Amino acid sequence: MKLQMKLLGFKNELEKLQKNMWVLESDRDKYCVEASKANKNYYQSLEQVKLKNNLITRLQKKNIEAEARLK
Repeated sequence: MKLQMKLLGFKNELEKLQKNMWVLESDRDKYCVEASKANKNYYQSLEQVKLKNNLITRLQKKNIEAEARLK
């Protein structure tokens, strides 16, 4: 009888652990998707910054040329 109670306790614990494992796996999948989206946004933003920096550089050069012509 004692062994059956222990066995039942282990089965219940196993079910709890399996449920917990399922929850953790679904959380992992969800966070993986979120991380992937964040990573994509980061690299898109980084590319936009590079483009804006190039534009700023070109406009600064045009400004210098215009100032030189005015002198």
